[in-house]
Amino acid sequence: MNNLEITNPDTNSECFSRFRGMRVRRERLDIFINTKEGKEVGAHLIVLSASFPVFEKHLSDNDVVHVQLSRFPHEVVNAAVEYAYGGIENMSPEVALRLYLLAHNLQNKALVDGCTKFLCARIEETNVSEVWSVANATENEVLIGVCAPLVAMNWNMFRTSRHFHMNTE
Repeated sequence: MNNLEITNPDTNSECFSRFRGMRVRRERLDIFINTKEGKEVGAHLIVLSASFPVFEKHLSDNDVVHVQLSRFPHEVVNAAVEYAYGGIENMSPEVALRLYLLAHNLQNKALVDGCTKFLCARIEETNVSEVWSVANATENEVLIGVCAPLVAMNWNMFRTSRHFHMNTE
């Protein structure tokens, strides 16, 4: 299985099902997140706040909220929003790493852990440098531990890599 599927355990109620339907119909959306490409992802603030504590500060606002997440591509932001509404299906491994970073920034441990588990099963020579970099930046000991044997096996390549040394504490 190469695609990522993560279910949000906190969204198994009729209420979230109704919000999912409203989001699909774009009804009463009150938060719009601008992405790296300049696209918007619409959502319901109350739903995002339930999954991502960083959005709670906007709950007292009566107006439509606009948030900038311009470091993250539309596909990644949309995946995080989909998680808040119930879960993510068919997420590629490449996007999973960026979703891990966004989940870390948005303070959702369950999504961070889900992405970590997914990434651990898919670390290989072609992506170990990027995963290592992200693991070090977020001090994720689980990811570092899984990357370490691959780094050791390919030490001659890594020891001369400037990118590798810049991203290692």
